[in-house]
Amino acid sequence: MEPSKTLKLEALNPKLDEWNKKLKNAVMYYQDRIDSVNDNYLVYEGTKDIVNSKGQKSNKSKSSVRKVAFELIESQIDTTIPQPKVTSITGNIDRAQTIEYYLKNEIDRLPIEEINDEQGRATPIAGGSFFLVEWDNSIKTRNTIGKLIITNVHPTEVIPQPGVFKLDKMDYWFLRLLQSKREIKERYGIDVSEESNDNPESDKTNNEELVTHNYVYYRNSDGNISLFSWVNDTIIQDIDNYFARKIKVCTKCGQAKGDTDTCVNCGNDKFKLETLTMEKLTIPEVQLDPVLGKEVIKDKAIEIPYYVPKKYPLIVRKNASALDDFLGSSDV
Repeated sequence: MEPSKTLKLEALNPKLDEWNKKLKNAVMYYQDRIDSVNDNYLVYEGTKDIVNSKGQKSNKSKSSVRKVAFELIESQIDTTIPQPKVTSITGNIDRAQTIEYYLKNEIDRLPIEEINDEQGRATPIAGGSFFLVEWDNSIKTRNTIGKLIITNVHPTEVIPQPGVFKLDKMDYWFLRLLQSKREIKERYGIDVSEESNDNPESDKTNNEELVTHNYVYYRNSDGNISLFSWVNDTIIQDIDNYFARKIKVCTKCGQAKGDTDTCVNCGNDKFKLETLTMEKLTIPEVQLDPVLGKEVIKDKAIEIPYYVPKKYPLIVRKNASALDDFLGSSDV
């Protein structure tokens, strides 16, 4: 989904302040779980630290380390990728097979092998892992606009709403991604070159070219998924009803944006996102031809509402489900 035009910060300060406060509160509530995941990764990788029964580190270190947790986790790894199977409940086998073939093609196109390999380790170490599902509208082919994008998200980068443990029950949740300033400029058209990283713990290299991009996915008053994101005090995105079908139109004449940077109708270079609610289609219909006096097939124009997803674009893969635990139980 392409972001809306850059909005003035002055008009959005209350919203930015509100989400900043909620993020800080959510991180404070979830910090113990973040620390536990980080500790699990240290055990998996092997650490020479000596810890007493109270959890305090000794000044001395082990002379050698056997990575027992690493051996246990690696012995469980299964790189098999489940293949999709679609069964029609109405007996329409052809359509079921079409969907099944499409899913198999998507598996081949996406880096599923790498994603599955990474999650095969992250899930038992942290207790759970995440798929982030996105739609890149900038990818165009001869017949289609947009492509599905699936990426892994580190278990410590997702911050749930405090006190809620089921994703579909949450009013909101946060995502904190370490991104380069160049990437943000190229993707959203907003310059953050003067910004510093407000979450230095996420970047062990202290690279000044990186910043933490904070996202919040939330349900608006209509129950639709919306998105707000920012870097420090700079707002990057503010999109209400994020999954609704949108199109860039000229701010002057309303003409849809083409491949050029200016309007093909009036030459204006300012565009805005406009939400589309209905799609126009033509379907074949049997009609009586008054001239021929017999039934013929003609095209009939109809309008149908665009489908708008109601689920968050995040998939939780749990190691072993546990009560009152957003991630799940770890094997470490």
